Amino acid sequence: MDPRISFQYNWDKAQTLKFALGQYSKHPEPKEASQTLGNPDLYFERAYHYIAGIKSQWSEAVETE
Repeated sequence: MDPRISFQYNWDKAQTLKFALGQYSKHPEPKEASQTLGNPDLYFERAYHYIAGIKSQWSEAVETE
């Protein structure tokens, strides 16, 4: 299981704070984990992501994230 969460906080009408964190994993390919060609003791690769950002509405036509 890879838990992930994200949320936003509307600071005011033009500014939104954004946060996210999560775990991502990938299992080894069959050839990487085979006894003849690879390593049967391989386990899932894991990565943890942490993100923070600001979304700004400058005008009706201009927005940045």
